[in-house]
Amino acid sequence: MRVPERIFAPGTVAAYSNYGAALAGYIVQRVSGEPFDAYVERHITRPLAMPHTTFVQPLPAALAPRMSSGYRLASGGAMPFELMLSPAGGAAATATDIARFMLAHLGRGSLDGVRILQPATASMMHASHHAFDARDNSSSLGWAKFRHNGQGLIGHDGATFYFHSNLVLIPDAGVGIFVAYNSSGNGAEGTIGPVFRAFMDRYFPYAPAPVTAAPLPAGHVPDFSGYYMSSRRGESNLAYLGALFGQTRVVANGDGTIKAGKLLGGPQPAISWRQTAPGFWTDNVGSQARGSTSRCASCSWPGGPARSP
Repeated sequence: MRVPERIFAPGTVAAYSNYGAALAGYIVQRVSGEPFDAYVERHITRPLAMPHTTFVQPLPAALAPRMSSGYRLASGGAMPFELMLSPAGGAAATATDIARFMLAHLGRGSLDGVRILQPATASMMHASHHAFDARDNSSSLGWAKFRHNGQGLIGHDGATFYFHSNLVLIPDAGVGIFVAYNSSGNGAEGTIGPVFRAFMDRYFPYAPAPVTAAPLPAGHVPDFSGYYMSSRRGESNLAYLGALFGQTRVVANGDGTIKAGKLLGGPQPAISWRQTAPGFWTDNVGSQARGSTSRCASCSWPGGPARSP
């Protein structure tokens, strides 16, 4: 198994890792002594009565006719079946099956008298395990943990070239939402984000308290100006070109805010960030509307983030 080159010291920078998820699946395969897709079927999908879910690629003959076509554009032709890195991705499922998976997690590992996880294991999976700042979103085991409209949520989104999906659970309310569509369109935010926010505003209305901005320490605004690369990137292959072209430019405004936008990619909404506590920033469109309250570019304080070369 080829190990990717490490580009940051452990514990210093957060980045989602497909390799890490695939490695965890490989460990399951080695310890159990059976292929990962067979393990999932025997321990998860079959006990939960999820007959239309599989990690097998290409799809088994019984499921292939049920597979939705994927589209680069909704107005274009159907694209071939995508082969994905498994088990970091590559599962095919119906919304009905995913609903049963969600109910099992909302039931702390149990559904219809069938238990796939011990309650303590489910609680451990849903708990926060890593965050650079307690006020920020965090990572749990296989889930992202965040807040929206005053609710604590766990979830995970995903995308292939032609499919986009998002699964979100509100454990305390016993509620979940799953959204998926089969074309690139305007990207995941083009459809999934608005549907999720509309759902939350309809069923969990929330009026956040007014945000008061803390003054910026003298001399710190210029430190944030520059060009930034995503921490989720290739460093020693052609994927590095994507990181170069996908850089974010940060500009200091005269009113104590900073503005961030993609270096390339055409017209974009002008999103400004204002410091609301030392090292903590909120966007000008509102953390509730965007679901995104974050430290500036995951920077440290004081001193600001390290700029990309």
